[in-house]
Amino acid sequence: IKEQAQKRLEEAGTTVQDMGITARTVMDYGSSPADSILTFAEKEGVDLIVLGSRAKTGLDRFLIGSVASKVVAHSTCSVMVLR
Repeated sequence: IKEQAQKRLEEAGTTVQDMGITARTVMDYGSSPADSILTFAEKEGVDLIVLGSRAKTGLDRFLIGSVASKVVAHSTCSVMVLR
């Protein structure tokens, strides 16, 4: 699974670079995805965190996922959440 995830991450990096966007892809392992994202962003001086949110239906569509919610609440930089 890790190898497949790394391959997809590399493909995404290539795609955005082909679009003229400068990006660095990183795969990290930890018990809390939100904490890992926040720690990395602070350590690296990140300007913007871009996260996905699962598409939901009904009342849930107005809420974002728990990881995105925690990152938005605790980040010291801007956060963009995409559906």
